[in-house]
Amino acid sequence: MESYEDALREIKKILLNNPKGLTISEISEKIGINRNSVAKYMDVLSISGNIEKKDVGPAKVFFLSQRLPLSSFIEITTEGIIILNKDLEIIMVNDFFSKLIKTKKDNLYGQKINQEQLKNFFGSIEKDIQNCINGKDCNKEIIADLDNEKRYFNIKIIPITLDNGNPGVSLVIDDVTEHRNADEALRISEEKYREIVETASEGISMADAAGKFIFVNPRWAEMLGYPQEEILGKDVLYFLDEEQKELVLKTRNKVIKEGKTTGREFKFIRKDGSILWTISNITPFFDKNKNYTSNLVMHTDISERKKAEEELKESEMNFRNLAEKSPNMVFINKKGRIVYVNEKCEEIMGYTKSEFYSEKFDFMCLTSPEYRNILIENFKKHLSNKDVEPVEYSLITKDKKIIIAILTTKLIDYGGEKAILGIITDITERKKAEEKIIHLASFPDSNPNPVIEIDSKGKITYCNKSTTDISKELGEEEQVFLPEDISEILNSFKEDIPKKFYREIKIKDRVFAEYISFIMPLKVLRIYAADITEKKKAEEELKSED
Repeated sequence: MESYEDALREIKKILLNNPKGLTISEISEKIGINRNSVAKYMDVLSISGNIEKKDVGPAKVFFLSQRLPLSSFIEITTEGIIILNKDLEIIMVNDFFSKLIKTKKDNLYGQKINQEQLKNFFGSIEKDIQNCINGKDCNKEIIADLDNEKRYFNIKIIPITLDNGNPGVSLVIDDVTEHRNADEALRISEEKYREIVETASEGISMADAAGKFIFVNPRWAEMLGYPQEEILGKDVLYFLDEEQKELVLKTRNKVIKEGKTTGREFKFIRKDGSILWTISNITPFFDKNKNYTSNLVMHTDISERKKAEEELKESEMNFRNLAEKSPNMVFINKKGRIVYVNEKCEEIMGYTKSEFYSEKFDFMCLTSPEYRNILIENFKKHLSNKDVEPVEYSLITKDKKIIIAILTTKLIDYGGEKAILGIITDITERKKAEEKIIHLASFPDSNPNPVIEIDSKGKITYCNKSTTDISKELGEEEQVFLPEDISEILNSFKEDIPKKFYREIKIKDRVFAEYISFIMPLKVLRIYAADITEKKKAEEELKSED
């Protein structure tokens, strides 16, 4: 015979043709190998569930089993499965594991787990496997280097009894690399998000559906002149006068209705009573049922700019001096022609003043095509003595570079005629940071598995959409995902030593694996849950076969 597999196939073929059964001697004679070798092969087939034995007088007769063989069952699972005898030798292994370590099954039979080929996988848990022989099952996570790639595996070590009555061990190997990498990506994204938000030069805040602040970064607290803890929980309207309250409510309704980012100027009242002018970009968030849940707002302090605007209104004599000192681009458009630009316009846009002032210069070439109609309509409103809100648009410099900006315009008297005064604030870098923050803020919501965060008191501070959806599906609250020993787990993290926990919880007829870790920078406990109901059913069937 060429191999174990060849011998086993030949024996099963002979038994198939002799349904009444054969003794070891009869099989030895038909297959042409010695009785001792046949006996060894019969042990392998018996353990795998392929054959059954029946005593007929003093003889032992073997015939093919009518049940689903264990060897067939383990090949349809999505985990690696290995069966060991009491000497920790491999007596059965499925294709999943043999392909994982790129070794033929024939070369694995009879191998001990402490041999060089298998040390990479089982060296760190050999004692745990040995303890399992004595009836103690456990669950271990290992790291293995396969093809120069770090892979993570969760291994269930289950004690079993073999057909010959001797103890054995079943190893169920689950590749959790993708989950670990996803969890790590989530952690890194969270840290990046926090770092960007906490160090941003812009004010950043989040408010719930009722309009109460649920997050403010240090810069926004500084801009308002309050400690962060005094702002949290207060309604946004608390920091506004009556006129601005009406404007905020109107803008909020518009944002919810249109479902897109909207920017406007707002006037807030600082703690010391002084005025804070901002351009605030409001981005709404909705749940899967399109219900408004919260908003993210980026605040840019334009108090100095507003002060400059007021001074410009008060005295045209000081206009040029103030405009040249302005950090923003300032221009005057009269009858469709640019009649004044400050040095900032030249510096940023790349044109000289003589080019700007030329009769042939088309000022609309400075604006991206998609925004030209908006500007034309706004200019028409100004000439009809109507107020125009600041508009966010994109500019095209002389060297074709795109700049994202806020344009604020006012109707003024210039040289005894109506003209439009424009102030342009470059927000290109702020928009890039804003888009990154919005993306990172919604990252956990895109996870298809439940993600839950709790504080040091065991209170849920965050759960993603999947958590809410699955809880509703099961007719339970989100707290159902908290393990029974959550208090002990929380206590263990008070030592500030990084730890990870694995728990399995049963919720009605479903089973979830929970990977629990403490996110040090955020001081929260994160639970990542995955539905393993089908996997557990497969394990129970495996135990039943054993």
